[in-house]
Amino acid sequence: MQIFGYLAALGLTATLAGLTLVSWQAPTDQALLRLQESQVRQRIRLGQMQALQLQQTTTLAWPLDDPHTQWTQRSFYGPDFVAFADGSVSPGEILLCRNQQGRRLVISQLGRLRAEPVRC
Repeated sequence: MQIFGYLAALGLTATLAGLTLVSWQAPTDQALLRLQESQVRQRIRLGQMQALQLQQTTTLAWPLDDPHTQWTQRSFYGPDFVAFADGSVSPGEILLCRNQQGRRLVISQLGRLRAEPVRC
């Protein structure tokens, strides 16, 4: 009979350890998402400068370094995300997701980026 008590305690300990590991991982996920957000912001700024300098429309694209981060482009006007020769960009929205944590990036026509946390 004591073995059932030990097995129950072991199961409870494993469950609590798993929950603790998930809660320790959440700040790391948020930090990585903020890093991706800053890379998107930097790419928008560089694209705007390049479009102004060359006076031509420039397509903006960026690779995500981390394969565990999933991202989707949504609500972009036109087939690509571009910077125009007048310094504006195509407005839209990007959703970055990582382990149930997420950031929704809303890009205005002026190239400003507003980020908010979301659940994926």
